[in-house]
Amino acid sequence: MSTPVDPRAAFTQGCRYDGTDPELLAAAIEAAFDYRGDVTITVDGVGPLTGYLSNRNLECSDSFIEIFLSNDSRPRRIPFAKLRGVAITGKDTASGKSWETWLRKYRDKLEAEARGEKVGSIGLFPESLE
Repeated sequence: MSTPVDPRAAFTQGCRYDGTDPELLAAAIEAAFDYRGDVTITVDGVGPLTGYLSNRNLECSDSFIEIFLSNDSRPRRIPFAKLRGVAITGKDTASGKSWETWLRKYRDKLEAEARGEKVGSIGLFPESLE
């Protein structure tokens, strides 16, 4: 469930903006573009579409966004004038994947191994995204 918020404030996972105010909608689109997961947009006459917001141009006369839908490998271009809302609905794929988080986990494993605990691989290998 998402929470309606003013997108000029913190607009993060679980937040949504529904409306047609151009300034607020543009702020929501910018936040959705910066997000590293799926978003759901509401399009006039179409309804909700979920996918990854890959591109946007809100500065030209025929402003648009481009979104890779969850079930399609090609981006779909949506005119800004048809947008009626945006929500941050997907998982942030980079959440918890910072260098500091990785280093803390690595050191914790080294310390556990030094205490004689079985910790599995502690090499310099990437973790699964799942």
